[in-house]
Formats: sequence, C-alpha cells, structure tokens
Amino acid sequence: MRSIALFGGTFNPVHYGHLHFARACLERFLFEELWLIPACIPPHKVAEDLASERDRLEMLRLGISGESRMRVSDVEYRLGGKSYTIYTLEQLSREEPDGEFTLLIGSDMLLSFDRWFRWEEILQRARLLAAARMERDLPLLQKKRDSFGSLAERVTIAEIPVLPLSSTEIREAIRAGKDCRPLLPDTVADYIREKGLYRKKEVFYAFILTNH
Repeated sequence: MRSIALFGGTFNPVHYGHLHFARACLERFLFEELWLIPACIPPHKVAEDLASERDRLEMLRLGISGESRMRVSDVEYRLGGKSYTIYTLEQLSREEPDGEFTLLIGSDMLLSFDRWFRWEEILQRARLLAAARMERDLPLLQKKRDSFGSLAERVTIAEIPVLPLSSTEIREAIRAGKDCRPLLPDTVADYIREKGLYRKKEVFYAFILTNH
C-alpha cells in the first residue's frame, strides 16, 4: 500500500500557509506523497472571487514546483459539481486501489466533522490527521475525536504550527494594489499579476497603463 496524504481546499490562491502545513505533515509523518486537491465547487461556503479551475490548478502546480513528494490532483474538477469528500475518496479508490489515504484537516474542521456528508464512510475509507494550532487546543480536539466511538482510532491529532495566512485577506490586499509577494511563492505572484486575478478592473487597468 502507498501512504498518500490528501490536502483539499479552494486554494484561491495557494499561499505559504498551505505549503508550510503540507511540508510539516510530510516531514513529521513520512507520507510517500501528498496530493493537493482544489475543490470544484466548495459545498459548505460561498466561493466569492473564485478563480477559474484552470487558474487555481496552474497556481498550485507553480506553487509546488520543486517539491518532489507533492503533486496536484484534478479529481474534483473531473467529478464536477459540489466537491463532497466521500465522492472524492470513492473515485480515488478506483483510480489508486493500492493507496492508503489520510485526509489533512485543520482543528476547526475536526470540530464539525460529524456534520460532513456521509462522515462515517469517509473515516472507513481514509484516516484523518487533524492539526492543532496550539497545545491548549488538544483537550477539546481529543474530546471530539473520542465522540466518534469505534471510528476514533482512525483519527490522529497532532500539534502542527501553522502560518496565520488567509486567502481572503490576500485577495483583498491584491484588490487594494498591495504587494503580496511575502505571502506567496514568486511564481504564483507572477501568475496572478500576469492574469490580472483578483483585481478590480480599474486597478488592473491602472496596472497595465503604468507597466507598458
């Protein structure tokens, strides 16, 4: 069996917070590979200013360039519609029958996990690795895990430091014309600039006029 970590999200755009978390999980748990999976349509939140599927996929590919154990999967794009995790796992099990999957999630997601669509089946198909931001969060997360009964053994909770970055705040900063290079890989920042992503039209037009 191949040990594969699955890290899903809108990645709108991918930033250093995402990549720091992915690298930390790879280093600590020694997965053979980590797959980043951009959502087609997020089922539980409004996707404002959502870049196109092609743009988000390309930004991810640029962002992980040089990461030998990371790859980008377009499985949720191929499935189409709302990106429910159980459908993703069912498809990946067909495509990678020798894969042993672990879902990487944040602490807030673990606290609401038993409200996910067909959550018991998710835990039957994959393990969970939930990241606690601080040690003080561990008791609450452990209590939540224990509430899953016999499936609790499928959940691992680990303290993994995170970078407090937000894609929403990055998009807002881009719209305001601020420099976001400290928050993004240069290749991703260049792609956003070249494509004019997340900018108000008047900001983008001003950028064109001042750079030609």
